[in-house]
Amino acid sequence: MKIEDLIDDGSGYGSHLPILNLIFKAYPIKNVVEFGMGNFSTKYFMLKQCELMSVEMQDENWFVNLCKELLFDAKDHWNPICELGAAAWKNIQYPQSIDLCFVDGHVDSRADCVNFMFNKALIIVAHDFECNVYHWENIIVPNNYRLIVYHNSAVQTAVYIHENLINLIVL
Repeated sequence: MKIEDLIDDGSGYGSHLPILNLIFKAYPIKNVVEFGMGNFSTKYFMLKQCELMSVEMQDENWFVNLCKELLFDAKDHWNPICELGAAAWKNIQYPQSIDLCFVDGHVDSRADCVNFMFNKALIIVAHDFECNVYHWENIIVPNNYRLIVYHNSAVQTAVYIHENLINLIVL
């Protein structure tokens, strides 16, 4: 599989791919943490050869099936974790260096995961930003991050960028 093969099928599940492409072209992303494994995001990060930690918090069967499908591509750069529950992200030890965090996980903890990643990840990408059910209003953006919301499809994607990168990444 190639990056070009990952195209949103109209479902909205891959609507973040153009934004990820822009980020990866502008900045050398090496370390990624993702909350919520996906057919698009996990495959994308693996194809980009990132050091990837994938945290699945909602569905063990989804986790097992995606691991079976992708494990042959993983080599030594993928750390898949199944830790079920909205607060499961609190039980995990994260890498020291995180260039990008992708938040598309548990319905009850997406905003918490974004808040947790401030000052840990340089770039935080939040999927489904138009959906109020994820309580995005609970995000407290520090002064050293800037928010850009993309309305490129019915599914919105938010990008929080550390101020040190704001001039490097023109999205």
